[in-house]
Amino acid sequence: SSNFFYVLLIIFFVFITRVGFWNLIIAGGWDEITYLLSGREILNGQIPYRDFFEVKPPIAFLPYIIANLFENETLAVRIIGFLIIALCSYFIFEQSSKITNSFIAKIITLSFVILNSQITFQNTGLTIFIYPFLLFISNILLFKKQSNINYIIIGFCVSIICLIRPNFYPLVFGIILIIYLYNQNKIKNILFYFLGGASPVLIIILFYFSIDNGLSILLNLIINLLAAGENINVSWTYREIIRYLFDGVDGIIFLSSILIVVYNFKEFIKIKQNVIILILFGSTVTSVLIVFTGHHQLNNFYPYLLLVIALIFRNINIKNNTIKNQILILVFCSIIPVLMSSSIAIIKNYKFFFNTEKKLFSYNFNNNDKNNDAVEYLKNLIKAEEKIFAYDHFFYLKLNKKLPSKIIHPSTLWRIAIYKNINGVEDTTEKEFEKIISKEPDWLIIRKAIFDKENYLPKKFKNIIITEWKLFGIVEANSDQYLFKKK
Repeated sequence: SSNFFYVLLIIFFVFITRVGFWNLIIAGGWDEITYLLSGREILNGQIPYRDFFEVKPPIAFLPYIIANLFENETLAVRIIGFLIIALCSYFIFEQSSKITNSFIAKIITLSFVILNSQITFQNTGLTIFIYPFLLFISNILLFKKQSNINYIIIGFCVSIICLIRPNFYPLVFGIILIIYLYNQNKIKNILFYFLGGASPVLIIILFYFSIDNGLSILLNLIINLLAAGENINVSWTYREIIRYLFDGVDGIIFLSSILIVVYNFKEFIKIKQNVIILILFGSTVTSVLIVFTGHHQLNNFYPYLLLVIALIFRNINIKNNTIKNQILILVFCSIIPVLMSSSIAIIKNYKFFFNTEKKLFSYNFNNNDKNNDAVEYLKNLIKAEEKIFAYDHFFYLKLNKKLPSKIIHPSTLWRIAIYKNINGVEDTTEKEFEKIISKEPDWLIIRKAIFDKENYLPKKFKNIIITEWKLFGIVEANSDQYLFKKK
């Protein structure tokens, strides 16, 4: 009964740490908007890579189709993210309880919630959809009997993970290593593992074989995935990993866990369960090291990092209630900053006490999110039949406007040169922008700070915009926008 009460408390804590960001259009980054637009396009009958381009495998877009079934797709996907984190918190608690004692498992679960409460992870990014699959895999490998069906399930889960985020491919080899180390029927189990992994891939291949030019589209996707991976500066990548990782609580937990494991390595590897967890953790850490594009990727290894902490405390059983209570006081004090920042987000983003005259409850709302206000203003200004071009692509989503290019993510438009043979897209940024301009959108919505940069657009395109569109005004948003209207 105490565990049931704790699970309810954790669900409530997950809710409190996330609800304050549910009404923001952008929370933590652009990627969520990109995938929501992709989901919308699929729901409208468009086929990835043929009718629109985003350099992610097709499975990555599927959860965002569900969100687009609702009127407010951003709210829907944030609620889905909340439900997934709440569910995975329970999985973390269950698995940790089997490795260490219930008291430690509760603290570990709370740590999982705190790590995911950071602003970077308030949007429902791809890795949040990967969490359940990672925990299904660890649950089978750590606590289930060896069976053909279980290895098929593991292979299926790994395949889905890699078809959402390809940089998780080290997990493929990590699990092969686990099978090699601890299974008698190594070859047979690896074959069943590959069988499970092949099924989602085969479904995708068969689908693209059924459409015109599908094989060529798939091959170009593979080439572009590799091109995106190759466009990585290794020294810059490791510098950024260190900068982001050790800028917060992530780094403290990560580094202390690794150093403790290294210090006790000979003892840890004597236990099969420990080795399995360490291999899984190492595989997900490697997924960050090989392709790192920002802080939002650090949660790749969160689930297995928490299991590493569980194995560190495997043999620690605190029986003295006084010590337990003192630890709980420390834990309570550690979550106060999280609760404070979450409460401020709720007050700020839902404008509680906005009109209060009492100083005790007053709050500075000057830096509030302005994107919703910008969208509402433009909804009343721009007619349903009018076309737009926007630098910030959330305007396409929230104004329900058709994309003027087959490219969805704004940064891809300025990096066309690294990709090859994108279906229906020109081979240079200049040519693609010329094609967009030739469609004569009724409105141009371009971020002021970007447009004012000398190297944002070639001078001739700026001259075309200034000549053929007139500056209608500046729209206040989180980043102010120039609003141009066709003459």
